[in-house]
Amino acid sequence: MLRVRVKVLGAALVSVGLMTGTLAVSAAPAVADEADDFFDEFYDLDWNEWLFRSKSKIVDNKKCWAKADPPRLEAKINGVWKQVAKPRLSWDAFCDGGGNYRATYFVTPSRTGFSLDGKDKQTIALRSTNGKSTANFSRYVWASRSVHDQEVTDRLSKTLQTFNDVLEDVVSGSGSGLPSSGSGLSSSGWSGCYYMGQKMWGTVKVVEYGFADYDVKIVDYGADLNVKPIEFGFASSCGEWKLTEYGFADFSVKFVDYGIADFDIKLVSYGAGR
Repeated sequence: MLRVRVKVLGAALVSVGLMTGTLAVSAAPAVADEADDFFDEFYDLDWNEWLFRSKSKIVDNKKCWAKADPPRLEAKINGVWKQVAKPRLSWDAFCDGGGNYRATYFVTPSRTGFSLDGKDKQTIALRSTNGKSTANFSRYVWASRSVHDQEVTDRLSKTLQTFNDVLEDVVSGSGSGLPSSGSGLSSSGWSGCYYMGQKMWGTVKVVEYGFADYDVKIVDYGADLNVKPIEFGFASSCGEWKLTEYGFADFSVKFVDYGIADFDIKLVSYGAGR
């Protein structure tokens, strides 16, 4: 599981696990075919996004393996884990325990029996395992490139429209230039579950260095927003954040310990929102 380490109040470290969700599947896997085609071309939309009919690569960067006891890639098919690919093992001098080899797999979802069940996008649960040790993964699977691109375009359009609507409310407001009715931005920048016109749920990129859209401080009390990290499925409600380090995101944050933050959050297991 990809992890982002976040300092809390300059002392404790909060490890927020980042994963995507689970995919429904059908039919039988073509394990041998995928294993023999390591040097064929493959295509990924992003590190965690695959196309249904395209070969994609996944590297097990969580565990190291012994050549005499290699792993296999399994996918959860109708609630049962089944093998879908064999590994290509490569020596890694930085491996620590378990062996000295990294496993790389190539997978074409449509050839392994996975089904999108008529949807544009599903998520697939994966694991690299030799029966004794296991590393869990997951990936988004899109029906086609055109469907993926349209989704990205629609999300950007909605974000821009929301921002424009908030700006219009501010311009047409009274007094300090902010809406006096309380329906728009408050003096703190919050309007419902929107901060400065940006919805506070969805895919959130965590930036450790450099610029981010917002500097955020984690607190135990008095938070502006209760945040629930989402591992599986979609972050679709106020305060639900699917954290990532790469690829497209609705907005980005940098966690800070000191100084002025744009807003404060509290990490919760339930009760996300404001």
